[in-house]
Amino acid sequence: MEDNDREVFETTNEHFTLFKDEAQYWIAKFGLFDWDIEFKHEPNEELSMLAWCAYDNDSCINRYCQIGLNQTWAMEVEDHVVKQVAFHEVLEVLLLRIGYIAKLRDFNEADLIEEIHVIIRRFENTVFKDSGRV
Repeated sequence: MEDNDREVFETTNEHFTLFKDEAQYWIAKFGLFDWDIEFKHEPNEELSMLAWCAYDNDSCINRYCQIGLNQTWAMEVEDHVVKQVAFHEVLEVLLLRIGYIAKLRDFNEADLIEEIHVIIRRFENTVFKDSGRV
């Protein structure tokens, strides 16, 4: 037991493969091919953090980030949770640039509007692609 006698559960290489596969499914579904996404399977001291999305300002501008699966969880590791966590991290990537733009002290409104429409188009392409709803 660690972290004040809380039980700690380990994610396995199989969990990491499931995490990557699920993330790659949603990356493709949302058309995030313009992002360079690196996958990590590392320990993170904060057990409440099941996974993470890491970036800095330069990498965000250049559409690069890392998403990782924490090797230690404070809860039992279940496949459906691993899949949901992967989906969550992909949504983080989807919204990264708009969050970055919103944090700029002197942001350009045109950049913000453009990024909002990039996201809208991704959803349109996801929802209406091959659906006959046009």
